[in-house]
Amino acid sequence: MTRIDPLTASLQCYLAAIRELLADRAMISYEPYGSVMLTPLGKDAAEKILARCGIIREFLVSVLNIEEETAKDAACRMQHSVPAAIVARIAERFGGRSGSFLG
Repeated sequence: MTRIDPLTASLQCYLAAIRELLADRAMISYEPYGSVMLTPLGKDAAEKILARCGIIREFLVSVLNIEEETAKDAACRMQHSVPAAIVARIAERFGGRSGSFLG
């Protein structure tokens, strides 16, 4: 089970709004006052986001020598605006080790 409370806090919006948006996009299933579960589509999207953040974080740490925690926070914000082609080039620079970026 995946909690979306941290997501609502980081986006500064209401839990119900996030829940509705994700349900409308078939990324979660939920019952009112019950648990929220990621669907396969939601899990796939979450894994892609984590990979993008990891690739950008690795670049910031390894190439720019940014401190790990600072790089992690910056990467999570940057992944929203960095084009996929640039993220792919960064991943190529590190030998396509995208699985190692999920940590």
